[in-house]
Amino acid sequence: MNPLPKNRVKIVGGNITLESLRRSDFGFYQCVATNEVATIISATQLVVEGTQPHAPYNLTGTASEFAVTLSWLPGYSGGPDYKQDYTIWYREAGVSDWSTIPVTPSGSTQVTINRLAPGTTYEFQVVGKNALGDGMMSKIITVRTL
Repeated sequence: MNPLPKNRVKIVGGNITLESLRRSDFGFYQCVATNEVATIISATQLVVEGTQPHAPYNLTGTASEFAVTLSWLPGYSGGPDYKQDYTIWYREAGVSDWSTIPVTPSGSTQVTINRLAPGTTYEFQVVGKNALGDGMMSKIITVRTL
């Protein structure tokens, strides 16, 4: 758990205000009040709408000889008014340049990358995009073709 950023927090009359919201403020917050009798915890979720997407997560890959099928869970889309599309970034392990493939159909969270070399290790990551631009990249996973 991280403390609130001191330079952007105001506490007035029992209310906490977080100023200058940004995409990274998205998340769950807890207020903990404690004394010698009891501890009371109140929790809330802060959703920052009108942002680029958050990183996709739980990226997994299943290999065959010449292909890898990837699937993932979508990160927050940026708000209810934003649909999210994805692009796969991939490369052979040890190679510096990434290749990209847009995921179709639009909004799909699974794709198969074909025409890969057998017995080769590849790195994959996925990024979401909405009308405001590219979001954050997922973690990189490594998959070896059969």
